[in-house]
Amino acid sequence: MAVCAVLLTTGMALAGCARPGSVSLHGVLSAGEGAAAAPASTSSSTSPSTSTQPAPPATGSPSPSTTTSTRANPPHTTTTRLPAPTVAAPARSTYPVHTVTATTFWVGEPADSDSFFISNAPSAWDDHWEDHFGGVDDPAHRAGWQPAAFTPRENPFYVALPYNDLDDNDQVKASAAAIPWAAERVAGQSVLKNRWVRIERAGKVAYAQWEDVGPLSEDDAGYVFGTAAPANPANESAGIDVSPAVQDQLGLDGLNTVSWQFVDRADVPPGPWLTIVTTSGLDH
Repeated sequence: MAVCAVLLTTGMALAGCARPGSVSLHGVLSAGEGAAAAPASTSSSTSPSTSTQPAPPATGSPSPSTTTSTRANPPHTTTTRLPAPTVAAPARSTYPVHTVTATTFWVGEPADSDSFFISNAPSAWDDHWEDHFGGVDDPAHRAGWQPAAFTPRENPFYVALPYNDLDDNDQVKASAAAIPWAAERVAGQSVLKNRWVRIERAGKVAYAQWEDVGPLSEDDAGYVFGTAAPANPANESAGIDVSPAVQDQLGLDGLNTVSWQFVDRADVPPGPWLTIVTTSGLDH
């Protein structure tokens, strides 16, 4: 399974992902869900797909503009932060709100010293994540909320959280019974992949899909689904990894405190996070 390795370097925190015994890990401290909730789409365990849904821009939100970093090394780049939509519909109180430190990671993050030599070409649930996404989600070269080099085939608004409902043999863990929507499980799939979360910082809000596991743990059910603090002691007890799109949406830079909460698909408001919705399933 994949877990996240995070490292604070020169004002920016990075993370790496992988699958033990196979492809890569998000940096393991311990060994070891949302089922696709996108509308009008079905998941496939072997052939990832996405549904493109036109969605009106959030009220009062300027259109994103193309930004290009002038430095080659993403951890040290300076990019123009994009304004977050003013739509900030509160999530229902069904799920607890977690206030934790956030770090940034991205699809295709290379295996170098900044990521503990762990590649993010795969994810915990997709051995071919970079290929299915369409390429490297380069945080240094952006076109609005998307990478500048291509239009992604999966949602650029994604996160990693430190729990995996499946073990190394893709069997459901006993602890997965604690997942609030465990009854929605489809045989052979994670019930976590593609689940929606709401992330907020300083009045700015982003919505994203859960697409990987980390940082630094894959068994922290007490935190992810309960009210415990993150078990991860590193990087100010970082409890969520966010994508470059989420980072830009919220104006994050380095280690920042955010509040996040699970939301049901019906509670996700219009915004750029609905332009491309990931519906792919487990691919190992």
